[in-house]
Amino acid sequence: MRIDAEELARMDAFATKDPHISVCIQALISRVVSGDPVVERDSIKLEHELLEQKHHWVQFAKKALRHILVVGFFAWGAVRRRGKVFPKVLDLGTYALEGEDEFPFHLSLSGGPRGVLLASGFGYDPTFEGHLRSLCYRARTMCLYAKEMRIDSMQMDKKRLRPQFFAEVQDRKAEIEGIDFDWYAEGDRFERSDAEVLDLLQKRKMLLGEKEEGQVTVLPRGQKLVTVNPAQARSDLANMLRNTETAIFSIFSVPRHMFDVPNNVRATHEAPQYFYDQCTQLGDILKMCLSEVFHGVYAKEIKELARGGKEVIDLKTSVYFVQTSRAELGDLRQLFEEGVLPWDVYAQHALRKVGIRSRIPEQGKRINLS
Repeated sequence: MRIDAEELARMDAFATKDPHISVCIQALISRVVSGDPVVERDSIKLEHELLEQKHHWVQFAKKALRHILVVGFFAWGAVRRRGKVFPKVLDLGTYALEGEDEFPFHLSLSGGPRGVLLASGFGYDPTFEGHLRSLCYRARTMCLYAKEMRIDSMQMDKKRLRPQFFAEVQDRKAEIEGIDFDWYAEGDRFERSDAEVLDLLQKRKMLLGEKEEGQVTVLPRGQKLVTVNPAQARSDLANMLRNTETAIFSIFSVPRHMFDVPNNVRATHEAPQYFYDQCTQLGDILKMCLSEVFHGVYAKEIKELARGGKEVIDLKTSVYFVQTSRAELGDLRQLFEEGVLPWDVYAQHALRKVGIRSRIPEQGKRINLS
């Protein structure tokens, strides 16, 4: 099995250009990767060096999650700059993917730069035949169908603006030219006048495309205009496109109504439960990826701590993003007053709900935004 780099590049370009897929990917990424990364070891949050390079890790997380949604996997490598090490995701199209036809199915990179690792096993791995199984690939057929429907409708509208007219020969007497050519060919009775010759020359120019814009064309003698129904788009085109778009959004578990009311600020907070379940699942996948990448980037640090006498299981580090709670501010406040939520968790989610990115203040103190 082999998936060429060109195929991965085409899939990436398709996901970028198609409006349905791009808006679904953006909705999921903005929900899953929000805020700052958290480094946790043995249930204790650490003030790690990673937090000083959070910009690189946020960009890494967004790009890695996007590649998971587009092709089902991603390739990454460690980059050293100014004495700091941080991960970076390779662009699709810079490497190929190979797999052996045996169980267990093992994937490997081909043709990419050295020192690059493959991250897979998220439930979207390719098939034995070399077909992708990502969410974007599943929705690709419906996106192409909707695109073709829009193109056909546009072409039909253009034809309606410049309709074609058809004429047919009238059933008149044989004396009229064009009815019985054999009768004229056998005798010497037919002669064209100068006016008829000029009329034929004008019609010849018209047939050759030399008709001036706005010029009125006279039908040829002995012919009449035929009524033809012009091509029209389907009357149910809007419903068909809407149903197709709903199916595309359903593949990503993104509710369509989130984009139907762009001026409603609360529209993004009124998503159904399956959308939050999808975000939670992708958040768990991203947590697993970031944690493995952390141990790869900071392997030297982990080994030094292990030599210091610490248990390996205690050195297991988790890196993740805390997703904003979907509960309303009143519900968060009630959970805090009942003692279910501590102050820092309540303050963190409450600030994110109102769109304020600030350090969590001490309990009872105000935030200074100046």
